[in-house]
Amino acid sequence: MKKSIFFLLAVMMTISFTSCYDDIYPNVSDRGVSIDSRLSPLDSISIYRSQIDKGNMLNNLVRFANGRYYLDLTKDDAEILGISSELYNNALHNVEQMNNNK
Repeated sequence: MKKSIFFLLAVMMTISFTSCYDDIYPNVSDRGVSIDSRLSPLDSISIYRSQIDKGNMLNNLVRFANGRYYLDLTKDDAEILGISSELYNNALHNVEQMNNNK
C-alpha cells in the first residue's frame, strides 16, 4: 500500500512539473514581424539619436494653455540648441495651424 501511494505521488509530481513550461517562444511571429525584433532594447546609438533629433525636441516643446497651443522656445534658445531658423519657423507655422484648426 505504501509503495502504491509513493508511486502515485511520484507520478503526480512528475506530471505537474512537466506540464509547466515557459510560454514565450522566441521564433513566433506576428503578421510577419518577429516578436524579438519588436521587443529588442534600444542600443546607445539609437537612444542618442532620438535625444538629439531636433524635430522631437520641437514637438516636445509644444504646450497647451488657455485653449491655445504655443511653442515654449524662443528663437535664441533654438539657435543655442542647434535648431535651424527654418525648422523653428516651420514649427511656429505648425502651431499656428493647430490653433486655427480648432
